[in-house]
Amino acid sequence: HSKAIRDFSKIIEIDESNWFAFHNRANSYTAQGDKKYSIEYKKAMKDYDKSIDLNSSNENGVSFFNRGLLKEKIEIEACDDFVYSCDREFTDGCERYDNICYPKNGDYVLFNEFGRGVFTNSRSGKIELDNSRGIHDMVVVIRKYISRSVKGPRIRAQFIRKGQKVLMEKVPLLNYSYEYFIGDYWIGNLEPKNIFLKNSNFVKTRNFYFNPANYNNRTITIRFNMPDGNIDTENINREDFFN
Repeated sequence: HSKAIRDFSKIIEIDESNWFAFHNRANSYTAQGDKKYSIEYKKAMKDYDKSIDLNSSNENGVSFFNRGLLKEKIEIEACDDFVYSCDREFTDGCERYDNICYPKNGDYVLFNEFGRGVFTNSRSGKIELDNSRGIHDMVVVIRKYISRSVKGPRIRAQFIRKGQKVLMEKVPLLNYSYEYFIGDYWIGNLEPKNIFLKNSNFVKTRNFYFNPANYNNRTITIRFNMPDGNIDTENINREDFFN
């Protein structure tokens, strides 16, 4: 790798716009690193950045992917680079995101912010969240209903993959409203934390609340993305959603 680095450096000296030489030199620097704070890893990161700066097209999807692998070695958020490489038709990036980064259906992706939720064994109901028609993923938050102008405490917040459903069980029999965060490619540890990298939007219900006790078997189904238009909603901002 030391000899390879010398050769790639000579190529870069001759042609400073050679993105592939920067990528290959980064690979060799990465192979030489052995610790989280290795100087070789720092040099590799700089070269991957330069390669991507010179060529961010589909042709260079591999640089995004390898930069993501390097980020994993130095223990920083890497899922965004796997998404960027996937967008550039580098299939290894798609597989890496799906296997490492994509939350499972029903995951408590906001556990640190909201907790796991409220459960009860007595006088409980069920809430089915149906995203089977959805083309985007969602994080749905169920709140105790106080009034139209006052937001109640959160009862449960769970991730729902597009095309799937989640059944919330052992839900106390109270009046509830809900809000949700929708988008594609969930990233858990990128600043700001907990974002959808694409097509994100925050939504809350307006003039609507429900109580599972009022439904058969104490179960209510909330269906999203219905063609006939369902509950009256409005867009909110990130701050409002997380408060």
